[in-house]
Amino acid sequence: MNVMKITEELLNKTLTENGDVAYSTSLSYCLDYFSLIGGLRQKLASATNLFIKAYHEDRKKAIKLLFYTRDIRTGLGERRLFRYLLSYLASSNPFIATQLIKYIPEYGRYDDLLVLLNTPVEDEAVNFIYQQLLDDQENKKANKPISLLAKWMPSINTSNAEARKLALHLADKMNMTKKDYRQMLSFLRKGMIVENNLREKDYTFKYDEVPGLAMQKYEEAFLRNDEKRFQEYLKNLDEGKEKMNVNTMNVVSLVNSLSQKKDNSFAEIAWKKLVDNDIKLNRRTLVVRDGSGSMTVYHSAIEIADAMTLLTAERLQGEFHNRFITFSSNPELVELSDGFSLLEKKLLLKDYDDYSNTDIQKVYELILDIYQHKDFKEEDALDQILIISDMEFDELDEEGDINYDSTFEYFDKEFAKLGYKRPQVIFWNVNARHIHTPVRQDTTGTILVSGQSKNIINMVVMNDAIDPLAFMNDTLKKYDFVDKLKWEE
Repeated sequence: MNVMKITEELLNKTLTENGDVAYSTSLSYCLDYFSLIGGLRQKLASATNLFIKAYHEDRKKAIKLLFYTRDIRTGLGERRLFRYLLSYLASSNPFIATQLIKYIPEYGRYDDLLVLLNTPVEDEAVNFIYQQLLDDQENKKANKPISLLAKWMPSINTSNAEARKLALHLADKMNMTKKDYRQMLSFLRKGMIVENNLREKDYTFKYDEVPGLAMQKYEEAFLRNDEKRFQEYLKNLDEGKEKMNVNTMNVVSLVNSLSQKKDNSFAEIAWKKLVDNDIKLNRRTLVVRDGSGSMTVYHSAIEIADAMTLLTAERLQGEFHNRFITFSSNPELVELSDGFSLLEKKLLLKDYDDYSNTDIQKVYELILDIYQHKDFKEEDALDQILIISDMEFDELDEEGDINYDSTFEYFDKEFAKLGYKRPQVIFWNVNARHIHTPVRQDTTGTILVSGQSKNIINMVVMNDAIDPLAFMNDTLKKYDFVDKLKWEE
């Protein structure tokens, strides 16, 4: 190792807010982005800097990361971050951004394209929108399926000033009068979107055709204006006689909607469907939920951790079903009964919040003690340890002259002495307040991931990656359309 490599390694070390050793970079800028972007909802400038570094390291991989960020079905589903970065890309590299236009609705929504207005690729975006509208009108007249573009187009007569401004701009770019634009959308939207029914107080639509996010958004309106029919739908749903579109539901919002002051039937039934509709998790995965004070700096971090912990634990089978560890100053085992409602689980979980510190070392020591217990058998070994946290761990409490780099390094070296294969350790970052990672790209038997999407659960629990870089590369394979892009004009 030469002097500059040694210097790079030494300067790469940093500290968490609470003193644990971490790394300023995983030694892959693309992996830095992958492992942190889902926790940067509040920090758009930091997200942009990560994307710029990733793009200059490997532009093909960076574009795949961009679509992974937006991918609502199998990725992170981060709309705001994606749009901000897409706008940046359109300004900095319009040649690449132009080629992405046709793929954007597939992984996100048609209104994502609106951020391309007033950028160097505006004309290309408007032409794509205009052609799709023409195709949709022809298909509508022929009673053929149409896209959801009209649903997401801004209305020209809306009370929202910003949306109205966009609609006027689009109409002008497409050489349409305000009247023609309004009538076109009205024609295409008829029978398509539940918002039209709500506005016209027309409750003849079928609830099983309402998209999951719209169901969450308008639950109270359904109860208020169509209570009898909506309650009947929920009853039939609970009995398995109806279906619900839960795939794109926001799990965190669903858990947050629970209240002791209201009827939670919708959330409770939706939760059951979320669990039933997904695969059972048969791995021996110990979920570790961070309940420390730093998780409440941005309140959403603890909410994300709660929702993802509850959902993962409920989907796990065997002795890990509805069981997990929560920690702050000390780890505690939480056991939830199948008979508990989701509200009861949420309320019980709050009893384990401890805002004193973030002592992950004690969790590691608990696991070491388990493996050294006289009744422990090799078949009891864990497959994975899933840590859902903001990664601001406490400083290692060392004994004697032993020198470890970090709490994970301590665990890794101590575990090696036991003679067992160490479980894979998954670091799921839900709030990246600072740019650092607990391990590097080639740390064997670890994974780095971030975000608030339920899609992450399947990604991490079912993986067999050897290290963080391999896991990221495997996750990005599905965006192979990027391999066909042209990179030079």
